[in-house]
Amino acid sequence: MGISFLFSYILSLLQVYLISKIKYNFSFSLGLFKIFGIQFMLGISCFLVIQFLTTPYTYMIGIPLIVFSVWYSIIHLDKRIELKAIIKKYKSKS
Repeated sequence: MGISFLFSYILSLLQVYLISKIKYNFSFSLGLFKIFGIQFMLGISCFLVIQFLTTPYTYMIGIPLIVFSVWYSIIHLDKRIELKAIIKKYKSKS
């Protein structure tokens, strides 16, 4: 069932992308593919760690992978939308 959901989401992505490309001249940037590739590899790595290692080792390897993924996401979000400024603005309102 999970594989069928994966294929249906890929098909849906292709349909939406083609319509957006034709109608609005939309395209993905090269930076997006780089970020996606790194995050995808981190996700696959976490999955493989959980599948093939025993419990104490999954935490010892999985937690650093997740922390790196969160750190990498925050760095790139800050570059694109100035996340730190948004957080400071939100904190100053409180």
